[in-house]
Amino acid sequence: MRTRDLWRFVLLFVAVPGWAQASDEGAQASNEQARDIVVEAPRTGERAALWNQVRTVTGRSVSNDPIARFQDPVCLGSLGLGRDVTGAILDRMIEVAEESGIRTAGNPCDPNVLVLFVDHSREEMRKLAAKGHRAFAGLSHQAMRKLMAEPGPAQAWNLTEVRSRDGDPVMPGTSMGVPPTLKVGSMSRMAASIRQDIVGAVVVIDRQAVIGKSPRQIADYAAMRTYVRTTPPLHPSAETILSLFEGEGTAPTGLTAIDRGVLRGLYAAPANSFARTGQAKMVSVTMAERAAAEAQD
Repeated sequence: MRTRDLWRFVLLFVAVPGWAQASDEGAQASNEQARDIVVEAPRTGERAALWNQVRTVTGRSVSNDPIARFQDPVCLGSLGLGRDVTGAILDRMIEVAEESGIRTAGNPCDPNVLVLFVDHSREEMRKLAAKGHRAFAGLSHQAMRKLMAEPGPAQAWNLTEVRSRDGDPVMPGTSMGVPPTLKVGSMSRMAASIRQDIVGAVVVIDRQAVIGKSPRQIADYAAMRTYVRTTPPLHPSAETILSLFEGEGTAPTGLTAIDRGVLRGLYAAPANSFARTGQAKMVSVTMAERAAAEAQD
């Protein structure tokens, strides 16, 4: 399939209306799951090590704003590989979403998560960025520079919107000088008055890079790049599926305990949790995942 056909699909994806409609059902379901998690006392140094790993995966934010996540149901789309492989990848991504407390849309639906496979992805992305393609709408200059400098054969980005904790969008300003405004309920020291909603996510992967990788590995990698804003590790590590395309080491066969902890912890906490609160939840869930795995051994 030609590259321009893939990016025409991205253009349609960016233009999809109705992204701003949020729901509290996912957060309520996730909160119910969170009450079932029991975390045992950590071994010496384990929690501190997990903190560092979680912050490496999700980013060491200079602010305490909530970590971005989907509120609307995710709808998946993919192009660039054969039908059988694509179907296996998308089926696994749906499975990961459901296991993580992420709502999924029924079919048919308008994709808000795209997994694209192209030849020479970095070159194509630079060309599109130079043209100001709408696929990058909403990304800051800093985010664009970081995206274009990202090493490896895969690049990903999330389109986000700031909304009130109840899901109210920012009201646009007017030509009469009224600035954009956001209606919030009340202020609290326990949680933020806003949340950051992912309204779209794209991951672009070189076709050559997936040779020798299983559909499960590719799907789990794509899930970790789209369902949450993450950064691949600077050094290859078997601790996370994000190392799938990094270096020559042996990559994980799928999501690791840290990966599952990040996803389940993020979607179990309230959407307006402070970043550090959300990361603490990820650490606790990761520890529970490890304890469960050890109990089965």
